[in-house]
Amino acid sequence: MPLVRIDTSEQNSNDIKNLSSAIHQALIESFGFPENDFFQIVNVHSNTNKDFVTFGNYLNVERDEGIVYIQIFLRSGHREEKKKTFYKKSAFFIQEKTSIDAKNIFILLSENNSADWSLGNGEAQYL
Repeated sequence: MPLVRIDTSEQNSNDIKNLSSAIHQALIESFGFPENDFFQIVNVHSNTNKDFVTFGNYLNVERDEGIVYIQIFLRSGHREEKKKTFYKKSAFFIQEKTSIDAKNIFILLSENNSADWSLGNGEAQYL
């Protein structure tokens, strides 16, 4: 079960539904998650909030104010090859469905263990 957190600026607000869909599609195709395993938190930040639009041109990627930060929490154990596939599919689907440029797609995968999840009712469903 992945939990996706998306932080974007108003500049991308017209693309949010398609951005969300693109990420979910990439998760399904890359990792094999079920289609109804869909949990996302989307934060749209005001263009006047200069604290959000903070980015560097690190590793020769020339980002701009259209940057989108995508953080995905998932259980550990996914091979590096699947992660690489996910990054490529995410960029492909996001560019296909939105006006967001690949240079502005910043993704962080955060893995954890089965004991780190409670999906409701105060239970540890994966244990």
